[in-house]
Amino acid sequence: MEMEKKGATWEHFFNQYGMNKITKDDFVNLINMSEYDSDVDYDPDIAKDTIRKIKSKNFSVEDHFSTSKIRSGQQAFANIVKKNYNNRCAICNISTKVFLEASHIVSWKFDKNIRLDPSNAICLCKLHHVAFDSGYLTIDDSYQILISDNVQNDPSLEDILKKYHRTKFNLPNSNKPKIKYLKFHGNKIFK
Repeated sequence: MEMEKKGATWEHFFNQYGMNKITKDDFVNLINMSEYDSDVDYDPDIAKDTIRKIKSKNFSVEDHFSTSKIRSGQQAFANIVKKNYNNRCAICNISTKVFLEASHIVSWKFDKNIRLDPSNAICLCKLHHVAFDSGYLTIDDSYQILISDNVQNDPSLEDILKKYHRTKFNLPNSNKPKIKYLKFHGNKIFK
């Protein structure tokens, strides 16, 4: 399974984590960062208009519609994965359903042939899902959680994640994660 890690985009980030709202302060900070970050791809005319509106305290904006790709079978797949894990995060045991997600081990974009394989997913809470997808944590072939040293850059994140380092995560009732998928994640995604 030779797959190459691709850079994430803002669109991927927001779609992946179901974010459809952003606070004004966060938006302004993103816009300000983009003014100095040449790697950020945005339409300068829209950005200038947006900054002008914000500075004039005109926060009104119309919705725009577009077509988007839909992940076929994703909802049924997520329900199966959550049920396999007794509707609990495999790391911290959170059981409040709105916080639970089916996290692909080998990301959706890498291999279409395993997208709906329940052994290619783990039920995680939103925080652990983001940490897993971003490479701040992985699971080794003995099903122990490993936390990246990169969490040291954020002491609050480190406090939350480090307590799980080298602990065993909760295995599912069926379709436990395949070792080859975990190795891929550990080699390609984990920092």
